[in-house]
Amino acid sequence: YFIKYLHVPPTTPDKLRKLIEYESSEDPTAKSSEQTNDFLLLDLPSRAEEFTVMVVMARDETLHRNLKLLRRAGVSTDSLTLDAIALFNAYVSSKDEGIYNDKTTLLVDIGAQYTDVVVQRNAKLLFVRNLTLGGARFTEAVQDDFHLPMREAEELKIAQGALLPTHFDVAAEIDMATPEGRLSAALLEPAEHVYDTLQATIKYCQSQTRMPNLKIDEIVLSGCCARLRGLRDFLAHRFRIPVEVLDPLRNIETGALPPGVREEVAENSASYAVAIGLALRGLEERRIRPITLLPEDVRRRREFFKHQFFLYAAAGVFALAFAGM
Repeated sequence: YFIKYLHVPPTTPDKLRKLIEYESSEDPTAKSSEQTNDFLLLDLPSRAEEFTVMVVMARDETLHRNLKLLRRAGVSTDSLTLDAIALFNAYVSSKDEGIYNDKTTLLVDIGAQYTDVVVQRNAKLLFVRNLTLGGARFTEAVQDDFHLPMREAEELKIAQGALLPTHFDVAAEIDMATPEGRLSAALLEPAEHVYDTLQATIKYCQSQTRMPNLKIDEIVLSGCCARLRGLRDFLAHRFRIPVEVLDPLRNIETGALPPGVREEVAENSASYAVAIGLALRGLEERRIRPITLLPEDVRRRREFFKHQFFLYAAAGVFALAFAGM
């Protein structure tokens, strides 16, 4: 998906929708294919004469492909939404009332191929971004350095991979004499890339939200890559702010799960942040208005079966009954 941030004057919802439709149609990414969009009015401390609107766009062919896969799997879905929205919901649920602490938090969910970034403050969504950056880069670094197949490199990264504190400083001497030092050195380059990308994302957030003085107070990691030993300490050292790993199960009762499953889920809870956030979407009272991405033809078809189909069916039954009489 693609995200744009628009700054618009105060207006009615209908005019806002038309403005967003126009802006979306003028976007270069819309020239090659049909796409669906939705928007969210952000609650930012902006000037009174303008609002900041987050516009999300996705190509219809991508949405249709995902809907088709879901149908083949026997899954019925009302809509498609963003992983970042689910991540935000999971974080709000885990903090409960403690989220109202006047701290600006950078949520970072690092998956295998992509990273979702959310900036929030006092349970208000300020910024969202999706990055082509994931844990696979760490695996590839181990693969290149140790000349291993991808699967063996992944196993080595999980079992023994760790960023050593002696490598955290930019000018630090890289110890290659030990296997641990060599493995840490291999992981250091992708870790530096994560740091640089997050730094650039913070600056991009400041420009898009028109809050140049926005300061990140803490970072919260989730996703499979959050389990990489030393990554949290590395980012805390570089950013000079607290970095913690999200526990999305903090306020969720898991007693009904079988003991073995409960232990596995608790151990890897950060990996389930997006899934838990999606499950909370219909339950979280403080949830934001959801981003809903459904192609127009799918939406029209569902509206027909939801409303008009039954009107036509009722008319048909009435006509048959009248003819019989």
